[in-house]
Amino acid sequence: MKKKVLITSMLGIMSCSLSFAQDFTNSGMETWESETYPGIPPLTLNNPTGWFGTDRIMGENLIIILAMGMEASPQITQSEDAHSGSSAAAITTISLSDTMAPLPGLLSNARYSLNLNPDNLDMESLLSNVSITGGTPVNGKKVDTVYAWVKLDTSNTDNASITISAMTTMPGADTATLIGSGGFIIAPSADGYVQVAVPMEYLDEGMTATDTLIVNFSSSASQSGTVGNTLLVDDVSMVLSDGQSNGIELPLLSEKAMYVYPNPAAQGYVYFNLNTTLKPAEFSLIITDISGKTMYNQILSDHINKLDCSAYANGTYFYTLVHNPSQQKESGKIVLSQN
Repeated sequence: MKKKVLITSMLGIMSCSLSFAQDFTNSGMETWESETYPGIPPLTLNNPTGWFGTDRIMGENLIIILAMGMEASPQITQSEDAHSGSSAAAITTISLSDTMAPLPGLLSNARYSLNLNPDNLDMESLLSNVSITGGTPVNGKKVDTVYAWVKLDTSNTDNASITISAMTTMPGADTATLIGSGGFIIAPSADGYVQVAVPMEYLDEGMTATDTLIVNFSSSASQSGTVGNTLLVDDVSMVLSDGQSNGIELPLLSEKAMYVYPNPAAQGYVYFNLNTTLKPAEFSLIITDISGKTMYNQILSDHINKLDCSAYANGTYFYTLVHNPSQQKESGKIVLSQN
């Protein structure tokens, strides 16, 4: 689903490493392919060749989605409003049902898959069942910056976003590890297409040799959004340089990274205290109710965090602590039993 971008000359230089620009597959969104998924009615989805939309998850689970009374519709479409060439990718936030928050569209150079279980649709279970494959191989290079031309006109309400992840497989490991990330919030603008630059921030500058780059564009920057919010993406590229590998594995979170008390809570507040020497600003705390609705989603500002829950209904809630640079997570539940 993506792009090709003009890069102002980044020949970089002079010491031991030389920077150079590289395009993604079908970076200009010029070639497209479609697939029809069986259902009543069937669902036909389009995507730029080499790019994937998360609306494919709807297609792969279409019968279950329709049986649950939801409506499935494309989130990735081909637009003639292009930065260059004849087409761009349009990514749109849609509504699945009147009882659910709008669903942002996601365009990625990696493929997301999810096997829905209609008997277990809480957010924690859904996220744990998501698998990600693919991405763009960079063969041990360091990703310096990702560029894209984007358009989010002023008819839109929500900000959109682009996130990038550098992945590598450590010696002896079976799965890839996140070693770098970056992001950019795109605000509605009357300026038409604008070029955004997203620098990669590595967790360790001695470990920058990247196997795979994953790039995600979202039509709404928040977990929910406004129906119809549409981001146009065209001309995506990256700048690479020589990567380094020092063989050092990334630090893991401690066995218990967060203490939560009182739990059950009857006083209208809960403490979420970090048990780590890492900076609080590296962590996000997400709280959802049993339906999966996000009640709280904030980057932490302190090791001791007192959350006012007096406006929450009594019941069970789920919390997830996310270490944003590594995407490591710790989850649990809290019970509110306020008088």
